[in-house]
Amino acid sequence: MKAKLYHSKYNWLKLFIKRNFRVLKLALLVVFISFFGTILFLSINNDMNVTTIPLSYLEEGISDSENDVFAVCFSIFSHNFIILLPALIGVFSLGFLSIIYVSLQGYLLGVSIYSISQTMSISTVITFTIFHGIFEMIAIALVTAFAIKPGEITIESIRGNRKFIQKQDLIDMVVLLTMYIIFLFAASLIEGLILLNI
Repeated sequence: MKAKLYHSKYNWLKLFIKRNFRVLKLALLVVFISFFGTILFLSINNDMNVTTIPLSYLEEGISDSENDVFAVCFSIFSHNFIILLPALIGVFSLGFLSIIYVSLQGYLLGVSIYSISQTMSISTVITFTIFHGIFEMIAIALVTAFAIKPGEITIESIRGNRKFIQKQDLIDMVVLLTMYIIFLFAASLIEGLILLNI
């Protein structure tokens, strides 16, 4: 019974990725190129004067005396959700504004990480960024994929390759949005635990 359930979930995931492959690929490219491209560019041109910026890990609204894990994580989650709200709303522009906004966010994150790496040890940078950063970048890619899905549907229907909108498209968009919230909360939880253990 468990093997059958596992097999059906695996098939569902495989079909979901197949249906959304183009939007997921484009979203991941936008996130990774804007983030890692910035770090690579700044590393190659290391003569550039990048001002050190304050650690973004000390989010506004989190007091040093706060020890409630849920309160800290929810504060970080709310902060990140509000920052990514324009990418979410970009769904009404068929994803065009979301791509621009996420590219800008990737650039700003890249500059932040590069700047921090110039003043702190690599182990500190990894401790503060990589563990929650992986989940956060996946969340950003998922919200971007959610926003550009209507654009893909529109283009494909204009080309005559499909019907304009189907029930499965709406289900896929709900799944992308749900996964975005789950990954963003997981990133917030990890970041909150790191903050509380400094």
